[in-house]
Amino acid sequence: QLTAILTYHVVPGKVMSGDLSNNMMATTVQGGDVTIMTDGGVTVNGANVVTADIAASNGVIHVVDHVITPPWPRGSEETEVALISSIEEAQLLKAEEALDETDTEGDMDTAAEETAADEMDEAPAEETVPIPADSLLGVMVNDGRFTTYLAAVEALDLILPYTEGEWTVFAPTDDALPSLGLMPITSPP
Repeated sequence: QLTAILTYHVVPGKVMSGDLSNNMMATTVQGGDVTIMTDGGVTVNGANVVTADIAASNGVIHVVDHVITPPWPRGSEETEVALISSIEEAQLLKAEEALDETDTEGDMDTAAEETAADEMDEAPAEETVPIPADSLLGVMVNDGRFTTYLAAVEALDLILPYTEGEWTVFAPTDDALPSLGLMPITSPP
């Protein structure tokens, strides 16, 4: 469900606010359509665009004040509860990863530490691909308002579409999450 929600916020191509028209339909990466209204302010499926046209090298970001969700098939068990559960799972995963990184002291005895250090020296280093600062992902990371959205993108390994190709992202900020009863992901104390 979370992958469907995240990809429902992304439209192929770079669509600037000046390109939008009232009652415009756009097909998302998820496959569903969103309806864009321009009368009395721009909305996407009812979510207000609060900041438009944040340019990136591979697209544009329009900040929205609510998470937009795809229409679930009638008769399915998909509900807002499932959405909240999916986002909470991503939040827990991110929090556990952060704790794992900071809570490694005292877990091993000296011999085990030496063995682990030897194995690390022998293991090939993982290559990390730098995120271009001017890409959609880089702009959102540097902005600082999208930590939970980005954590979910990272947890689901959806990074590539945000760094390659040309896209329009209707990005909900961390402030949009309390409307679903959620709090933004923060680093552990």
